[in-house]
Amino acid sequence: MQLDQGLPKGDSTVIALQGTIPWVVTVGSSSSYITFLDEASATITYVGSADPGTAGSSASWSIKRLNQLGSVLQIQYADGDANFDNIWDNRAALSYS
Repeated sequence: MQLDQGLPKGDSTVIALQGTIPWVVTVGSSSSYITFLDEASATITYVGSADPGTAGSSASWSIKRLNQLGSVLQIQYADGDANFDNIWDNRAALSYS
């Protein structure tokens, strides 16, 4: 799975590494969120978005899980919604639907 697959595009997109976690900031679009990507396995990738400067331990993240099932990419949201009320550091333990 490519890390940039399905990410929003704006006037300027910056991709960098913070430790081993790639992150993306899209500037010039209707919203400017930082996006963290975690390729947890060959089939599971977590995508978290929050305001720039938000700590991974803060309950201010919208998190989705991308699950590659053969030729199908399943997208599920933490708590079943896209609300900014999840903790990025807990992404693997959250419930997704």
